[in-house]
Amino acid sequence: MHRCPNCDRDTIGTLAKMNATPISPAVCPKCGTRSYASAWSQWLNALSWEVLFWGSIVVALVLRSWWALLLFPVGIWICGRVLGSMFALRSIDAAGIRAARRRLLIALLVVAAIVAGAALIGDGMSGP
Repeated sequence: MHRCPNCDRDTIGTLAKMNATPISPAVCPKCGTRSYASAWSQWLNALSWEVLFWGSIVVALVLRSWWALLLFPVGIWICGRVLGSMFALRSIDAAGIRAARRRLLIALLVVAAIVAGAALIGDGMSGP
């Protein structure tokens, strides 16, 4: 369990903290405060999960043993504990959540416009 930045109690689980973003924050069951972890925490979590996944597969193939695949869940648990202790949760209010969601929507619309424009330009260049 991890400390809520508002009520200072150990109420937020490791998985909730690992998945907490400004768009989808973790909620403290005691005080109802929403909080999120640093983007660096999210990035390191994703990287460690990827390395553990492929690493456990490679080790299993090299050793020719399915037991090596147990490295993945054990490694996830260890990474959750280590990264959970490295990054503190930050409080966020409703206005901050709305702003983060608005930024995400704008970014998605920009990417969709770029993809649509590239598709239209590419289609026009294909010739008759």
